[in-house]
Amino acid sequence: MSDQQICQTCGNEQLLRSQKYCRKCASDNPYYDPSNLISYNHDSQNQPRIKRSEPTKYAVQLARALHSEGIKIQLEPEIWYTSCNFYTPDILVNKDLIVEVDGPYHEEPQIKKNDRIRQRALENSGYLVYRFKNEEIVNSLDYVLDKIESILNEFEHNSDRKTAPQLIEMEIPETQRMSNVSENLIKAYSIALNSTLVGKMEKWSTSYFKEFLSQYSPTPIGNRCAMERILFMLLGLNLRLKSDLQSTIDFEHYSMLFDKSLGVMKGLFGEAAEIELKNAYNITATNFVKNLIFYGKPLIARIRIVWIKDYESIVFHISDFKRQFYRFGIFVEESEVKVECLGELDRIENILKERNKINQQINQNQINDGELRRFGWLERWIQEDLKWLHWLEDWLHYDKSLLVLNQ
Repeated sequence: MSDQQICQTCGNEQLLRSQKYCRKCASDNPYYDPSNLISYNHDSQNQPRIKRSEPTKYAVQLARALHSEGIKIQLEPEIWYTSCNFYTPDILVNKDLIVEVDGPYHEEPQIKKNDRIRQRALENSGYLVYRFKNEEIVNSLDYVLDKIESILNEFEHNSDRKTAPQLIEMEIPETQRMSNVSENLIKAYSIALNSTLVGKMEKWSTSYFKEFLSQYSPTPIGNRCAMERILFMLLGLNLRLKSDLQSTIDFEHYSMLFDKSLGVMKGLFGEAAEIELKNAYNITATNFVKNLIFYGKPLIARIRIVWIKDYESIVFHISDFKRQFYRFGIFVEESEVKVECLGELDRIENILKERNKINQQINQNQINDGELRRFGWLERWIQEDLKWLHWLEDWLHYDKSLLVLNQ
Protein backbone atom coordinates (compact mmCIF):
# COMPACT_ATOMS: atom_id res chain seq x y z
CA MET A 1 0.00 0.00 0.00
CA SER A 2 1.28 3.45 -0.88
CA ASP A 3 1.98 5.74 2.07
CA GLN A 4 -0.06 8.51 0.42
CA GLN A 5 -3.83 8.00 0.08
CA ILE A 6 -6.90 10.04 -0.87
CA CYS A 7 -9.33 11.17 1.84
CA GLN A 8 -12.80 9.85 1.05
CA THR A 9 -14.43 12.78 2.87
CA CYS A 10 -12.73 15.84 1.36
CA GLY A 11 -10.59 14.45 -1.46
CA ASN A 12 -7.29 15.40 0.17
CA GLU A 13 -4.67 13.66 -2.01
CA GLN A 14 -1.92 13.93 0.60
CA LEU A 15 -3.44 11.76 3.30
CA LEU A 16 -0.60 9.82 4.94
CA ARG A 17 -0.81 6.57 6.89
CA SER A 18 1.04 8.29 9.73
CA GLN A 19 -1.87 10.70 10.26
CA LYS A 20 -4.71 9.58 12.50
CA TYR A 21 -6.96 12.26 11.01
CA CYS A 22 -7.11 14.02 7.66
CA ARG A 23 -5.42 17.37 8.05
CA LYS A 24 -7.87 19.17 5.75
CA CYS A 25 -11.18 17.97 7.24
CA ALA A 26 -10.20 16.16 10.49
CA SER A 27 -12.11 13.01 9.51
CA ASP A 28 -10.85 9.62 10.70
CA ASN A 29 -8.14 8.17 8.48
CA PRO A 30 -9.04 4.56 7.59
CA TYR A 31 -5.46 3.98 6.43
CA TYR A 32 -3.91 5.10 9.72
CA ASP A 33 -0.93 3.00 10.77
CA PRO A 34 0.60 4.06 14.14
CA SER A 35 3.75 2.06 13.37
CA ASN A 36 4.43 4.36 10.42
CA LEU A 37 4.54 7.68 12.25
CA ILE A 38 6.34 10.40 10.32
CA SER A 39 8.72 12.43 12.44
CA TYR A 40 11.69 14.62 11.81
CA ASN A 41 15.27 14.20 12.82
CA HIS A 42 16.56 17.64 13.84
CA ASP A 43 20.18 16.49 13.56
CA SER A 44 21.41 14.44 10.64
CA GLN A 45 24.02 12.71 12.82
CA ASN A 46 21.84 9.64 13.45
CA GLN A 47 19.98 11.13 16.39
CA PRO A 48 16.67 9.59 17.55
CA ARG A 49 13.67 10.70 15.52
CA ILE A 50 11.02 12.85 17.15
CA LYS A 51 7.57 11.35 17.54
CA ARG A 52 4.74 13.75 16.76
CA SER A 53 1.89 14.15 19.20
CA GLU A 54 -1.69 13.44 18.18
CA PRO A 55 -4.42 16.11 18.29
CA THR A 56 -6.79 16.01 21.24
CA LYS A 57 -10.43 15.07 20.79
CA TYR A 58 -11.37 18.69 21.51
CA ALA A 59 -9.15 20.02 18.73
CA VAL A 60 -10.53 17.40 16.34
CA GLN A 61 -14.11 18.33 17.27
CA LEU A 62 -13.46 22.00 16.57
CA ALA A 63 -11.60 21.27 13.33
CA ARG A 64 -14.48 19.16 12.04
CA ALA A 65 -17.00 21.86 12.95
CA LEU A 66 -14.95 24.53 11.15
CA HIS A 67 -14.66 22.36 8.04
CA SER A 68 -18.43 21.74 8.05
CA GLU A 69 -18.91 25.53 8.03
CA GLY A 70 -16.84 25.77 4.85
CA ILE A 71 -13.82 27.26 6.61
CA LYS A 72 -10.45 26.13 5.27
CA ILE A 73 -8.39 24.44 7.98
CA GLN A 74 -5.20 22.48 8.49
CA LEU A 75 -5.09 20.18 11.47
CA GLU A 76 -1.70 20.23 13.21
CA PRO A 77 0.39 21.58 10.30
CA GLU A 78 4.13 21.99 10.71
CA ILE A 79 5.12 25.63 11.04
CA TRP A 80 8.88 26.00 10.98
CA TYR A 81 9.11 29.04 13.20
CA THR A 82 12.90 28.77 13.37
CA SER A 83 15.38 27.27 10.94
CA CYS A 84 15.85 24.23 13.20
CA ASN A 85 12.47 23.67 14.85
CA PHE A 86 8.87 23.30 13.82
CA TYR A 87 5.71 23.82 15.83
CA THR A 88 2.41 22.02 15.33
CA PRO A 89 -0.51 24.24 16.38
CA ASP A 90 -3.86 22.55 16.87
CA ILE A 91 -5.51 24.21 13.87
CA LEU A 92 -4.39 26.66 11.21
CA VAL A 93 -7.32 28.56 9.69
CA ASN A 94 -6.99 30.25 6.29
CA LYS A 95 -3.17 30.23 6.58
CA ASP A 96 -3.17 33.21 8.97
CA LEU A 97 -5.10 32.32 12.14
CA ILE A 98 -3.68 29.78 14.60
CA VAL A 99 -6.31 28.32 16.91
CA GLU A 100 -5.18 26.48 20.03
CA VAL A 101 -7.42 24.34 22.25
CA ASP A 102 -5.93 24.20 25.74
CA GLY A 103 -6.49 21.72 28.53
CA PRO A 104 -5.48 22.01 32.23
CA TYR A 105 -1.86 21.22 31.31
CA HIS A 106 -1.56 24.69 29.79
CA GLU A 107 -2.32 26.31 33.16
CA GLU A 108 1.03 25.21 34.59
CA PRO A 109 3.39 28.23 34.96
CA GLN A 110 6.22 26.81 32.81
CA ILE A 111 3.82 25.78 30.04
CA LYS A 112 1.99 29.12 30.12
CA LYS A 113 5.32 30.89 29.84
CA ASN A 114 6.36 28.76 26.86
CA ASP A 115 2.97 29.37 25.20
CA ARG A 116 3.32 33.15 25.60
CA ILE A 117 6.85 33.24 24.23
CA ARG A 118 6.02 31.06 21.23
CA GLN A 119 2.90 33.11 20.58
CA ARG A 120 4.94 36.33 20.43
CA ALA A 121 7.25 34.73 17.85
CA LEU A 122 4.31 33.59 15.74
CA GLU A 123 2.59 36.98 15.96
CA ASN A 124 5.80 38.70 14.90
CA SER A 125 5.70 36.49 11.82
CA GLY A 126 2.24 37.73 10.91
CA TYR A 127 0.08 34.98 12.40
CA LEU A 128 -2.84 35.72 14.70
CA VAL A 129 -3.07 33.32 17.65
CA TYR A 130 -6.28 32.71 19.59
CA ARG A 131 -6.78 30.23 22.41
CA PHE A 132 -9.87 28.38 23.62
CA LYS A 133 -10.30 25.98 26.52
CA ASN A 134 -11.50 22.39 26.25
CA GLU A 135 -14.72 23.18 28.11
CA GLU A 136 -15.56 25.92 25.62
CA ILE A 137 -15.52 23.37 22.81
CA VAL A 138 -17.76 21.03 24.80
CA ASN A 139 -20.20 23.59 26.21
CA SER A 140 -20.16 26.53 23.76
CA LEU A 141 -19.13 25.24 20.34
CA ASP A 142 -21.47 27.61 18.46
CA TYR A 143 -19.99 30.59 20.32
CA VAL A 144 -16.45 29.41 19.46
CA LEU A 145 -17.35 29.09 15.76
CA ASP A 146 -18.94 32.55 15.73
CA LYS A 147 -15.88 33.99 17.48
CA ILE A 148 -13.49 32.47 14.93
CA GLU A 149 -15.56 33.78 12.01
CA SER A 150 -15.59 37.23 13.62
CA ILE A 151 -11.81 37.14 14.07
CA LEU A 152 -11.34 36.10 10.43
CA ASN A 153 -13.54 38.93 9.17
CA GLU A 154 -11.76 41.51 11.31
CA PHE A 155 -8.35 40.17 10.37
CA GLU A 156 -9.16 40.16 6.66
CA HIS A 157 -10.30 43.79 6.66
CA ASN A 158 -7.37 45.08 8.73
CA SER A 159 -5.17 46.87 6.20
CA ASP A 160 -2.33 47.21 8.74
CA ARG A 161 -1.97 43.51 9.43
CA LYS A 162 1.15 41.60 8.54
CA THR A 163 0.94 38.76 6.05
CA ALA A 164 2.01 35.44 7.51
CA PRO A 165 5.06 34.01 5.72
CA GLN A 166 4.74 30.63 4.08
CA LEU A 167 6.87 28.61 6.50
CA ILE A 168 4.69 25.53 6.39
CA GLU A 169 5.34 21.87 5.60
CA MET A 170 7.70 21.04 2.76
CA GLU A 171 8.13 24.60 1.54
CA ILE A 172 11.45 24.61 3.38
CA PRO A 173 13.77 22.12 1.62
CA GLU A 174 14.80 19.13 3.73
CA THR A 175 18.46 19.90 3.03
CA GLN A 176 18.05 23.31 4.68
CA ARG A 177 15.76 22.54 7.61
CA MET A 178 18.00 19.93 9.26
CA SER A 179 21.56 20.62 10.30
CA ASN A 180 24.01 18.77 8.07
CA VAL A 181 26.85 19.54 10.48
CA SER A 182 27.43 17.99 13.91
CA GLU A 183 27.26 20.17 17.01
CA ASN A 184 30.99 19.66 17.68
CA LEU A 185 31.88 20.92 14.20
CA ILE A 186 29.50 23.86 14.51
CA LYS A 187 31.25 24.85 17.73
CA ALA A 188 34.68 24.46 16.12
CA TYR A 189 33.65 26.49 13.06
CA SER A 190 32.18 29.20 15.29
CA ILE A 191 35.33 29.54 17.38
CA ALA A 192 37.53 29.64 14.28
CA LEU A 193 35.33 32.22 12.57
CA ASN A 194 35.08 34.31 15.73
CA SER A 195 38.87 34.59 15.96
CA THR A 196 38.73 36.62 12.74
CA LEU A 197 35.77 38.78 13.78
CA VAL A 198 36.95 40.29 17.06
CA GLY A 199 36.86 44.08 16.76
CA LYS A 200 35.91 43.92 13.07
CA MET A 201 32.21 44.64 12.78
CA GLU A 202 32.48 45.04 9.00
CA LYS A 203 33.24 41.31 8.66
CA TRP A 204 29.77 40.39 9.94
CA SER A 205 28.53 40.12 6.36
CA THR A 206 27.08 37.47 4.08
CA SER A 207 30.03 37.62 1.73
CA TYR A 208 32.66 37.20 4.45
CA PHE A 209 30.79 34.38 6.24
CA LYS A 210 30.32 32.58 2.93
CA GLU A 211 33.99 32.96 2.02
CA PHE A 212 35.27 31.80 5.42
CA LEU A 213 32.90 28.88 6.01
CA SER A 214 33.10 27.53 2.46
CA GLN A 215 36.61 26.23 3.17
CA TYR A 216 35.24 23.58 5.56
CA SER A 217 33.72 20.22 4.72
CA PRO A 218 30.92 19.70 5.40
CA THR A 219 30.29 23.40 4.98
CA PRO A 220 27.37 24.95 6.87
CA ILE A 221 26.82 27.42 4.03
CA GLY A 222 23.60 26.47 2.29
CA ASN A 223 22.07 24.94 5.42
CA ARG A 224 19.88 27.41 7.32
CA CYS A 225 19.71 25.36 10.52
CA ALA A 226 23.50 25.01 10.77
CA MET A 227 23.94 28.73 10.10
CA GLU A 228 21.36 29.62 12.77
CA ARG A 229 23.32 27.61 15.33
CA ILE A 230 26.63 29.16 14.29
CA LEU A 231 25.25 32.69 14.58
CA PHE A 232 23.85 31.97 18.04
CA MET A 233 27.24 30.68 19.15
CA LEU A 234 28.98 33.73 17.71
CA LEU A 235 26.59 36.02 19.57
CA GLY A 236 27.36 34.20 22.82
CA LEU A 237 31.10 34.45 22.20
CA ASN A 238 30.83 38.22 21.62
CA LEU A 239 28.81 39.14 24.69
CA ARG A 240 30.74 41.78 26.62
CA LEU A 241 30.47 44.29 29.46
CA LYS A 242 29.97 48.02 29.05
CA SER A 243 33.31 49.77 29.32
CA ASP A 244 31.96 52.34 31.76
CA LEU A 245 29.94 49.90 33.86
CA GLN A 246 31.99 46.79 34.46
CA SER A 247 29.08 44.92 36.05
CA THR A 248 26.63 45.51 33.19
CA ILE A 249 26.20 43.66 29.89
CA ASP A 250 26.60 45.81 26.77
CA PHE A 251 23.28 44.98 25.10
CA GLU A 252 23.66 47.85 22.64
CA HIS A 253 26.70 46.18 21.08
CA TYR A 254 24.97 42.80 21.34
CA SER A 255 21.91 44.09 19.45
CA MET A 256 24.15 45.51 16.72
CA LEU A 257 25.68 42.08 16.21
CA PHE A 258 22.22 40.53 16.17
CA ASP A 259 21.21 42.97 13.45
CA LYS A 260 24.28 41.92 11.47
CA SER A 261 23.32 38.27 12.00
CA LEU A 262 19.88 38.94 10.55
CA GLY A 263 21.57 40.40 7.48
CA VAL A 264 23.73 37.29 7.08
CA MET A 265 20.70 34.97 7.19
CA LYS A 266 18.71 37.16 4.82
CA GLY A 267 21.62 37.32 2.40
CA LEU A 268 22.05 33.55 2.42
CA PHE A 269 18.45 32.34 2.43
CA GLY A 270 16.07 35.27 2.00
CA GLU A 271 13.58 37.09 4.20
CA ALA A 272 12.02 33.94 5.68
CA ALA A 273 15.33 32.95 7.29
CA GLU A 274 15.63 36.43 8.80
CA ILE A 275 12.18 35.98 10.39
CA GLU A 276 13.17 32.53 11.63
CA LEU A 277 16.27 33.89 13.37
CA LYS A 278 14.15 36.50 15.16
CA ASN A 279 11.73 33.77 16.20
CA ALA A 280 14.54 31.56 17.44
CA TYR A 281 15.90 34.35 19.59
CA ASN A 282 12.45 35.23 20.88
CA ILE A 283 12.12 31.63 22.03
CA THR A 284 15.53 31.51 23.75
CA ALA A 285 15.88 35.07 25.10
CA THR A 286 14.25 34.34 28.47
CA ASN A 287 16.50 31.32 28.99
CA PHE A 288 19.48 33.48 27.97
CA VAL A 289 18.67 36.00 30.74
CA LYS A 290 18.20 33.15 33.23
CA ASN A 291 21.72 31.90 32.42
CA LEU A 292 23.09 35.39 33.11
CA ILE A 293 21.47 35.30 36.56
CA PHE A 294 22.71 31.85 37.54
CA TYR A 295 25.95 31.44 35.65
CA GLY A 296 26.85 34.93 34.47
CA LYS A 297 27.28 33.85 30.86
CA PRO A 298 25.58 32.26 27.85
CA LEU A 299 26.20 28.52 27.52
CA ILE A 300 28.90 28.89 24.86
CA ALA A 301 31.11 31.17 27.02
CA ARG A 302 33.80 29.48 29.10
CA ILE A 303 34.12 32.01 31.89
CA ARG A 304 31.67 34.09 33.87
CA ILE A 305 31.08 37.49 32.31
CA VAL A 306 28.84 39.24 34.85
CA TRP A 307 27.74 38.88 38.48
CA ILE A 308 24.09 39.72 39.03
CA LYS A 309 23.87 39.99 42.81
CA ASP A 310 20.60 41.78 43.57
CA TYR A 311 17.10 42.52 42.36
CA GLU A 312 18.00 45.98 41.01
CA SER A 313 20.70 44.45 38.81
CA ILE A 314 18.41 41.89 37.15
CA VAL A 315 15.65 44.49 36.59
CA PHE A 316 18.22 46.81 35.00
CA HIS A 317 19.47 44.06 32.67
CA ILE A 318 15.95 43.02 31.65
CA SER A 319 14.99 46.65 30.96
CA ASP A 320 18.16 47.33 28.99
CA PHE A 321 17.70 44.15 26.96
CA LYS A 322 14.13 45.15 26.09
CA ARG A 323 15.23 48.67 25.17
CA GLN A 324 17.80 47.35 22.68
CA PHE A 325 15.79 44.46 21.22
CA TYR A 326 12.23 45.81 20.99
CA ARG A 327 12.93 47.00 17.43
CA PHE A 328 13.32 43.34 16.42
CA GLY A 329 10.05 42.35 18.08
CA ILE A 330 11.98 40.48 20.79
CA PHE A 331 10.98 40.84 24.43
CA VAL A 332 11.85 39.45 27.84
CA GLU A 333 9.35 39.86 30.66
CA GLU A 334 10.34 39.76 34.33
CA SER A 335 7.52 37.34 35.16
CA GLU A 336 8.77 34.90 32.52
CA VAL A 337 12.35 35.13 33.78
CA LYS A 338 11.04 34.25 37.25
CA VAL A 339 9.38 31.11 35.93
CA GLU A 340 12.57 30.16 34.11
CA CYS A 341 14.64 30.70 37.27
CA LEU A 342 12.26 28.60 39.38
CA GLY A 343 12.60 25.82 36.83
CA GLU A 344 16.40 26.06 37.08
CA LEU A 345 16.30 25.89 40.88
CA ASP A 346 14.05 22.84 40.71
CA ARG A 347 16.45 21.23 38.23
CA ILE A 348 19.41 21.88 40.51
CA GLU A 349 17.50 20.56 43.52
CA ASN A 350 16.75 17.32 41.65
CA ILE A 351 20.42 16.98 40.69
CA LEU A 352 21.40 17.49 44.33
CA LYS A 353 19.05 14.71 45.34
CA GLU A 354 20.56 12.44 42.71
CA ARG A 355 24.04 13.32 43.91
CA ASN A 356 23.13 12.49 47.51
CA LYS A 357 21.67 9.18 46.38
CA ILE A 358 24.93 8.33 44.61
CA ASN A 359 26.84 9.42 47.71
CA GLN A 360 24.88 6.92 49.77
CA GLN A 361 25.58 4.21 47.23
CA ILE A 362 29.29 5.03 47.37
CA ASN A 363 29.25 4.77 51.16
CA GLN A 364 27.60 1.39 50.81
CA ASN A 365 30.17 0.33 48.18
CA GLN A 366 27.40 -0.02 45.59
CA ILE A 367 28.92 2.34 43.05
CA ASN A 368 32.35 3.57 41.96
CA ASP A 369 33.13 7.11 43.13
CA GLY A 370 34.04 8.00 39.56
CA GLU A 371 30.31 8.31 38.94
CA LEU A 372 30.29 11.39 41.14
CA ARG A 373 32.63 13.35 38.87
CA ARG A 374 29.79 14.47 36.65
CA PHE A 375 28.54 16.59 39.55
CA GLY A 376 31.79 18.55 39.74
CA TRP A 377 30.19 21.63 38.22
CA LEU A 378 27.50 21.51 40.90
CA GLU A 379 30.07 21.38 43.71
CA ARG A 380 31.80 24.46 42.31
CA TRP A 381 28.47 26.23 41.77
CA ILE A 382 27.42 25.60 45.38
CA GLN A 383 30.75 26.70 46.83
CA GLU A 384 31.31 29.79 44.66
CA ASP A 385 27.92 31.08 43.56
CA LEU A 386 25.14 29.91 45.84
CA LYS A 387 26.32 32.22 48.59
CA TRP A 388 25.03 35.31 46.74
CA LEU A 389 21.69 33.87 45.59
CA HIS A 390 19.97 34.93 48.82
CA TRP A 391 18.27 37.80 46.96
CA LEU A 392 16.45 35.22 44.84
CA GLU A 393 14.51 34.08 47.90
CA ASP A 394 12.40 37.24 48.02
CA TRP A 395 12.19 37.74 44.25
CA LEU A 396 11.10 34.18 43.48
CA HIS A 397 9.47 33.32 46.83
CA TYR A 398 11.75 30.30 46.86
CA ASP A 399 13.30 28.83 49.99
CA LYS A 400 17.03 28.65 49.23
CA SER A 401 17.46 26.36 52.23
CA LEU A 402 15.99 23.60 50.06
CA LEU A 403 19.23 23.72 48.10
CA VAL A 404 21.47 24.16 51.11
CA LEU A 405 19.89 21.28 53.04
CA ASN A 406 20.48 18.99 50.12
CA GLN A 407 24.21 19.56 50.15
